[in-house]
Amino acid sequence: MRVDKSFFLFSLIFFLVAAYFLSCDSRHNHDVLECLPDDLKAHLTCSDDSTLAYYSREAGFDFMSKQYFILRETIADIPPKDIDHLVPRTVHYLAQLAIIMESEFQEVSFAREIQYFSKLDPEEIFNSVILRRRMRDLYKDDSISPSDKIELISEYIEVFERTGYTGMLAMAKNKLAELYGDIGDEEMQFVLLKEASREFEKHKWNRMRCQTLGTLGSIYRSMGDVDSMIICYEKALDIANRSRLPNQTARILTFYAGYYRKAGRYALAHRLYSEAEEVCREYKGGAHLLRFVLESMDFYADLGCWEIVERLNGRLKILLRLYSWDNHESKLKDLYTFRMNLFNARMLMAEGNVIEAEKIMTDIEGSARKMRSDFRGEYVRLMLPWARGLYENGRYEDAEPIINKGIHNARQNHLLTHEVQFYLLLAQSQLELGNLEKADSTLLQFDKLAAGCTGDLKLECINSCAARGRLELLRGNRKDAVSAAENGLDRLAGYAAGMDGSVHTYLAIGKCEDLRMLMHDLVSDNPTAGYGAELLWKDLYRLLGTGNNGIDSAEKRARILLAGSNNTRPGALIEYLHERGIQAIDCIVSANAVHTLYLVRDHEISRWTVSKRGIRSEFLDSTTEIIQKLVYETRNMLMPRSNEGSDEIQPELTDNLQTLAEILLPPEALERTGRKPDRLFLFTAEGFLSSIPFDALDIGKEKDYVPLILHADVALLRNVDCSPMKRNDNPGLILAHSGRLLQDDSAFLPELSGTITEAEAVAAHNPDAIFLKNESATKDNLMRSWETASFLYFATHIMTDPEVPYMVHIPLTPPQKQNFIEDTFLDITDIRSANLSGCGLVVLSGCSSGVPYTKSHFLAPSLCDAFLDSGAHVVFHTLLDIPDEAATYFMLSSISLSKGIHTSSAKFLCQNKRNTIRDSSTGLNDSFFWAACSVSLGSLYN
Repeated sequence: MRVDKSFFLFSLIFFLVAAYFLSCDSRHNHDVLECLPDDLKAHLTCSDDSTLAYYSREAGFDFMSKQYFILRETIADIPPKDIDHLVPRTVHYLAQLAIIMESEFQEVSFAREIQYFSKLDPEEIFNSVILRRRMRDLYKDDSISPSDKIELISEYIEVFERTGYTGMLAMAKNKLAELYGDIGDEEMQFVLLKEASREFEKHKWNRMRCQTLGTLGSIYRSMGDVDSMIICYEKALDIANRSRLPNQTARILTFYAGYYRKAGRYALAHRLYSEAEEVCREYKGGAHLLRFVLESMDFYADLGCWEIVERLNGRLKILLRLYSWDNHESKLKDLYTFRMNLFNARMLMAEGNVIEAEKIMTDIEGSARKMRSDFRGEYVRLMLPWARGLYENGRYEDAEPIINKGIHNARQNHLLTHEVQFYLLLAQSQLELGNLEKADSTLLQFDKLAAGCTGDLKLECINSCAARGRLELLRGNRKDAVSAAENGLDRLAGYAAGMDGSVHTYLAIGKCEDLRMLMHDLVSDNPTAGYGAELLWKDLYRLLGTGNNGIDSAEKRARILLAGSNNTRPGALIEYLHERGIQAIDCIVSANAVHTLYLVRDHEISRWTVSKRGIRSEFLDSTTEIIQKLVYETRNMLMPRSNEGSDEIQPELTDNLQTLAEILLPPEALERTGRKPDRLFLFTAEGFLSSIPFDALDIGKEKDYVPLILHADVALLRNVDCSPMKRNDNPGLILAHSGRLLQDDSAFLPELSGTITEAEAVAAHNPDAIFLKNESATKDNLMRSWETASFLYFATHIMTDPEVPYMVHIPLTPPQKQNFIEDTFLDITDIRSANLSGCGLVVLSGCSSGVPYTKSHFLAPSLCDAFLDSGAHVVFHTLLDIPDEAATYFMLSSISLSKGIHTSSAKFLCQNKRNTIRDSSTGLNDSFFWAACSVSLGSLYN
């Protein structure tokens, strides 16, 4: 067959030309998409759009929007000779991304920009991107003053209006609003934000709509307009969740958390901080997660929970290494690294290692100064804990220059709340240095500025009263000092009643410790009034949440507790404290009891002792540090062990128990009685002192171990109140859980074989009781009747949150239709939200159910404390981990002695312990078993 050579030659030339253009096209594709990840490039050049959609869903909004911005930015770098060819090609791929952003995340702004670009020729598109870049660089240029930036960005607004680039017009107005905020013109900032928000809404720019709504909500909050704040936040949350915007959803949640935290609703704030982290992960927020971990760290640091902060700090270091950071995110990485280093320094300050902490803070001060204007609050974020750390470590002179730097920077950047906080810290430092006139002037400045911070400084205002009281006391103006204390107590009572009853709130009350100590300083020469003052402080815990649980109105309850503060003549507080002490002493004496009350104050511990001999106060013959170490050592020695072999306790343990008895107990408690003791020894302690079984303290004078329980009925007394107990003939409630049927993350719990048997035995003594076990032990079933029950009996596990160890709870069976994690447990917030004033006895038959968390700077409650503060009269609980069979034996035998559970007396459990100690046949006479079970009283009843 003949071949037409001319046709062959033509075909060869055509093939070579086509191959050349294809190679050129491939090269241009490569150039255009070079800035993107390889897998995204592959999806963009694939003919099947569904793979790009799936990829986008998995990558998340933040990642995809970032890739869009990166690709658009390359337009500004295209050489002039390639503009006509490469700009349309780039816009083509941007259009693909815009379609995906709209279909997968309901973000229409990208498509609107492509629509705008479609009306322009390539060079006009190029110029638009250049213009956008110039405005961005101008805004970030810290060498230009905010006032000059306002003038220059106003010129950009005119250009965007003229060219119809409406998306950038809204962005420019938003930037302009931020700049007006920087110079303190809140009115103009507010107007421009609302204009920008409307523009973003019109163009369906969801991310920026959320951004402006969040900022508007915060401005409304600062104005005291909470309703408008909520409207803005709720609109932003709705948009952010529909579009699955990780940073914006989590951001609004933390805004809400901050608001509720300042309002005293700490449980809700805690949940929102946790939810912010979770939603950021779920919505593929990537490195943005670090921001919300840092928010949580700040929450725990504020409550003095440095153990949790340290754990989160370790996690933060891992996250910083985990994520890759490009040039666009380098500033963000610098910010997160700065904050992580700051938390390292704060932890060192909390440990008392001031030198190492200051080294870190000095190193990062330069970084804080260099941060761009939109991170202007970071310098104050450094100065405030730096100054506070120096103050708390007694370095008052060193704190003052840091405080002054902070005041200057806060004022310069219009951060009023921080400025007010600095002034309080300055006044406190001046008081410690004896500069009374300066402190007076500073407190006046604090009062003036604090008036402009709507609702955000409640605790600071309480502490300012304590500072004012101390100032007047140092001046010798006792009357004015008492008036300041009354004012502070009145504020605290009102605040406490409006707070929730969560464990976080108990911790927060500890931040008002200066007010507590002011009361004691005012009555230092009056043991009766000092005793009354400490009892009054304990009463404050019963106020938590009373504005919401129907016991009484918050204000009425506050006035009952603080009868000398506002509704009687000024200065009546001292008289009231004395009367409170007299009433309590009469109550103790009529009960034939000895009562010791302990107050830990810095490095020493005060003890009041009340008996028939009267009242006296004294300091213990040891330091707080020595006693605390001894208590922890003794607790560890008392933890359960095998009872095989000898039932004798270790000599080291006996030595510790004897030493503690000599330090802690007054002479009245060391007296030994006959075989049947008829006296009651009561003690009121908190924190680490409440975690040791006082009844196990050794009062023997010889080598033989003689526990206090053999010579007295021993109980912890939470409050001193002799009001008659209201009769309650309602059935009790028994809840038993063996450990089965719990949520998946509790599957590691060992099954408690004795709980059901124990509960059935209790039910046999009380056949009318409501009995919830395993499947029926749900939260709904419990809450349906627990407020009316005459007694509550819990035979279950007691758990602590591994992430947040101060959160202790009773696990419950999840309901069939579980909506919230809160449905699966009963915690301190639930307990304090209830009115249990009709409950005669609560039994917590689980491990360490009466032990508070002691690794925080402030005082945390135990489950036992929560039940007592909620109105329950008596709680049987444990101070140590206890074997299943031992818990069953002690609780059941105590019930057998009392012939039923409807009793409010502690003597049955104490008698049961004495019987067990004297009867070796049970195998439980070792203190490792009987010392675990304890009794606490909410009040004294006959």
